[in-house]
Amino acid sequence: MRLAKGINHLAIATDDMRDTLDYYCNVVGLPLGGLFWMHGVEGAVHAFLPFPDGKMLSFIQFAESTPQQKGVSYPGWAGGAMPAGTMQHVALHLEDHDELVAMRERLVAKGRTVSEPIDHGFCVSIYTKAPDRVELEFTILTRPLGPAELDPEVVAHCGITEEELASFLNPA
Repeated sequence: MRLAKGINHLAIATDDMRDTLDYYCNVVGLPLGGLFWMHGVEGAVHAFLPFPDGKMLSFIQFAESTPQQKGVSYPGWAGGAMPAGTMQHVALHLEDHDELVAMRERLVAKGRTVSEPIDHGFCVSIYTKAPDRVELEFTILTRPLGPAELDPEVVAHCGITEEELASFLNPA
């Protein structure tokens, strides 16, 4: 039985959200879809940049930067800080709530540790760790990213001006 429908998003750690958004929005040309406090991780901010097909790049800036160390490229847990430029987690897309429940039941039946579903407002996710220690998120979208995912407090926290935000939202 195949449940995962593909990649929903890749989450990459950054140590400078403002510069990262400037690059991916104003150089690469991706629009900013959301910028908010990371759910359940004190002081961390999370950005989403959607592609036209609905898949996304995601960036996470933690409260404290973790120095890069050769050979260390994964967090100790789903909300753990890690060096900039390393992949924080992979989110796989599921179609609906029934598939999310089925995936959770499948993981439990296979003896895997998995979180309870977590409602993030625009999506609902479960989290597990693959044998290679890759953090995996299985997620269903409950609505498109919208104004609720542009937290003014986080925008200010990242030092983003109104002009920069406008350019991130509508890259040329």
